[in-house]
Amino acid sequence: MSQGSPQPGRRRHGNHERVQENRALHCDHFLGKNTIYGVERCMSLMQAGTQMVKLRGSSKGLVRFYFLDEHKTCVRWRPSRKNEKAKISIDAIQEVCEGKQSEIFQRYPDGTFDPNCCFSIYHGDHMESLDLISSNGGEARTWITGLKYLMAGISDEDSLSKRQRTRDQYPSQWPLLSQALFLEVGRRLTLLVEPLARS
Repeated sequence: MSQGSPQPGRRRHGNHERVQENRALHCDHFLGKNTIYGVERCMSLMQAGTQMVKLRGSSKGLVRFYFLDEHKTCVRWRPSRKNEKAKISIDAIQEVCEGKQSEIFQRYPDGTFDPNCCFSIYHGDHMESLDLISSNGGEARTWITGLKYLMAGISDEDSLSKRQRTRDQYPSQWPLLSQALFLEVGRRLTLLVEPLARS
């Protein structure tokens, strides 16, 4: 390895920091808005599961059953040849976009899908997109809102109340506190993972 080449551990750490910064900004924007969908309602409906269509470029979409796992840490789907590996960790989600904004959605002519039923989940270091179409706008809104709650570390009404109290107590400092929290979590995870990777 040349002297100027970044070490794999440092590259992974840098990518992780950028992911955490991106998540903090989007979560702060989301929490600054008034939402009509309660946390408990979103979690309950997501864990019950929703049948949605996954787009795959120009090929026919796949009908799959998507659900939030019992620990509220992963989005899973079935059927899948990946079996237990068919999942996306909440920690890996960088952004959730409503409507037909992704590259794959843009390949389809206007009017093909109702934009209120469409949303995309961007995940991983390479920002892969999972592009989904629900049967109605309410289901899509539930998933978009619920995933953004989870990205912000909110899984029930108690955690939401604590987060809102922090916002009210430090209104001018909240964006910095939010970002600092995500960066500190990322730093601690890196300190735990890197020794295991070298062993």
